Amino acid sequence: MHDPDTHPLRQDDPAPLRLDVDDRPDALVLAVGGEIDNTTVDALRAAMDRAVADLDGRHLVLDLAHVEFFGSAGIAVLVEALSGVWATAGSQQPFRIVVDDTRPVLRPIQVSGLENHLRLYSNLADALSGT
Repeated sequence: MHDPDTHPLRQDDPAPLRLDVDDRPDALVLAVGGEIDNTTVDALRAAMDRAVADLDGRHLVLDLAHVEFFGSAGIAVLVEALSGVWATAGSQQPFRIVVDDTRPVLRPIQVSGLENHLRLYSNLADALSGT
């Protein structure tokens, strides 16, 4: 779990959607906070498109631990991103998602059946290591 005092996506940020990119040698981490719905999904989609285009053989880690609402628009972006990662890097380049047991994110993924197609992790360290 992230320390709210040091994490770039602090809970007191008033923006409905917060995005932070951490460009690492082994992975590109896109940390998301706030609400993912029809009003914010375009910003997330654009960030995901840029991330997939910039992978260059690295893993893509989507950190959703600070997401407070995850609607059907979020599910659609996950499906699009998963398809984009497969098309760009093949199935050998996993798309990893940190859900941190966050019910607003985890429950829609489970209900949609996507949990069988996504690699879900409870924290960023595990997602980065792939364990």
